[in-house]
Amino acid sequence: MNSHIAYLRGRLPSLSAALVACFLTSGCMLPIPHSKDVGPVVVIKQTDIGVMTQQEVLARWGKPNATLEQERAVAYSWVHEGFKICGSSGASPGSRIGCSEPHMDYHLTLVQFDQSGCVERAEEPPDPPHIYADIVRTLREWTYRATIKVGITTQDEIAARLGKPDIVFEENHIYLYGNLPDDYVLLVKFDDSNRVVRSERVLSSRRQRRNYPQFVSDWESGKL
Repeated sequence: MNSHIAYLRGRLPSLSAALVACFLTSGCMLPIPHSKDVGPVVVIKQTDIGVMTQQEVLARWGKPNATLEQERAVAYSWVHEGFKICGSSGASPGSRIGCSEPHMDYHLTLVQFDQSGCVERAEEPPDPPHIYADIVRTLREWTYRATIKVGITTQDEIAARLGKPDIVFEENHIYLYGNLPDDYVLLVKFDDSNRVVRSERVLSSRRQRRNYPQFVSDWESGKL
């Protein structure tokens, strides 16, 4: 029996005869089905809002990847491994058959609880980060965006919640929090009494990030 066929029958029993024939062709590459979740798959349904408790969340999905005690918020990160690309370097029995690393889809579920300990809101952001520092920052920015109040929230409160801004525009009284994992920046403008007058999460291109002063000026003038 051809060694390629023996290998494929042992390792990839679901392949059809046509796929096996492709592997026997030099340079042929094929996507191979592969599905595996790494970490707890956290899904908060709309019917869970106001009903599911923090204890139930922890009991079902375990310890979160990040926690903000003061904001009563947690973040769960997991990975879905998808297909692999496999191929043969040639048709001879000694040819090498190899597969790439599986395609990775990163997921992040953010959950915030109310004062009674029930789920208040939950969201799975697009293009989620998978590095711990970015997960914490994303969770912090997500929770605080809902509590920034124009005319009430102060500059000191923003810094206490979100940390030191990446750029401070003194003349414009604007804080910029950049380098977020999904290419957004958070812009917060203050009045002369250091209270928030405007706050917005804005998508920025690579070209715009090379010239933040112009980017901030365009945002302030309403061009973005």
